[in-house]
Amino acid sequence: MRFSFQLIILIALFLLIETSTFALKSTLYFKIALDEQTYYENVLSDFDSVDNKLQYLAVKLIEKTLDLEDIDSDYYQINIYYNVRFLDDNLNVYNFVPIFNDRFRHVVWVKGNLVLREEVYDLFDKLLYYYVFLNYDDSKEKIKKIYRKVQVDTVPVSYYKGFNAIYIKTENNIMHVLYSDGLNRFSIFKKKFRKSIPEENKIIFGNYVYRIAKNGYIYAIIGTIPFKEMKRFLYLYIKKEEEKQ
Repeated sequence: MRFSFQLIILIALFLLIETSTFALKSTLYFKIALDEQTYYENVLSDFDSVDNKLQYLAVKLIEKTLDLEDIDSDYYQINIYYNVRFLDDNLNVYNFVPIFNDRFRHVVWVKGNLVLREEVYDLFDKLLYYYVFLNYDDSKEKIKKIYRKVQVDTVPVSYYKGFNAIYIKTENNIMHVLYSDGLNRFSIFKKKFRKSIPEENKIIFGNYVYRIAKNGYIYAIIGTIPFKEMKRFLYLYIKKEEEKQ
């Protein structure tokens, strides 16, 4: 099962959306599922000197803060373990377990609200990606959390099961909408495409990817929700599009 190079570019666009900005001097270890069988892992000691595209995209997966007020507890069972010893420090560990099997599990290790370690697992408990700061100087941390909602009338679906549309952009005739529930994220891309292509789904760079052609367009959904949920969302999205026409 092969995806086009264009779709790989879309994945890069998804990962490059800034949800947090930060200046950090630290050592980071990460492990990411490149596909269903292969993992990529590495250690970065200086983000300013990243010269590898995979490393750069890995850095973009990092969520620097855990903001509980942004996470809808109606969709997660939250197990909290306090004062867990980790690298000579005491951290709180949050295990976010999806209640309805419509999004993925996150295990987040925090000091205050600063994320020092995160693990993301799909519904089959397969690790999608994992990162951990091996050393850390929070006195030099500069964090700006970016979380915005788009106007309701600008997208066919502005809210879906705890996910808010927080970003929309059209560039090079590709429409992109990003959704977040404060923890999991997914994007939908839409582009005119007259050729017939098969329906496809795959794991690429720590994310599930689903692609289908319909009504003269190609739709691709990329993120940390199951394939069946991507299909349900896309059915609703296209239905709302047709109602607006």
